[in-house]
Amino acid sequence: MNNNKIGFVFPAFAMKFTGKLSLFQNEVNELSSLASRHVPIDSHRFEEMTEGVIEDELQAHYFCYINSGVVSTVMKKQNIVPDYLAGYSMGLFSALFHAGALSFEEGLLLMHNTYNTALGCINKQRYGMGVIVGLTYDTVASLISDNAKDIEIIDISNEHVIKTGPQHKNASDYSSVSFKVHKQLIR
Repeated sequence: MNNNKIGFVFPAFAMKFTGKLSLFQNEVNELSSLASRHVPIDSHRFEEMTEGVIEDELQAHYFCYINSGVVSTVMKKQNIVPDYLAGYSMGLFSALFHAGALSFEEGLLLMHNTYNTALGCINKQRYGMGVIVGLTYDTVASLISDNAKDIEIIDISNEHVIKTGPQHKNASDYSSVSFKVHKQLIR
């Protein structure tokens, strides 16, 4: 009995390796052109993102969505059908496109509107995010509790703890937590 299963997980954000789909340049051009009819596409930003430079989050989401659309198109042309399909965060819209629940344009516009709605909800506050690897949840929670009460843990994945909170005019809260985390890691 063969238990091999195929799963696709569509990413949420641009990765350094995306955009280098030169074998599929026609598909990249086609979906980029289609996307540019609905949202402002900055091709200069896309070029930077192929090298891992992300300076515009929304453009990075467009970039990732277009690349995921290319992967989806190629997989369908090759008759590679997944047993499981998922999207991570904003990758949800790519997964829905691949599943045929949305057109490419509908997924793009839903992603665009979701991003802009979320951005409008933060009341112009600035936020920062950091990843801590190698410490337990309890240790990180204690460090935050003792040093920066407005920082919150938002995601835990294996040994990774991701924290976020408002970005202050001075970064003393983050510096204090970071210094203590560093001391914990070198012990």
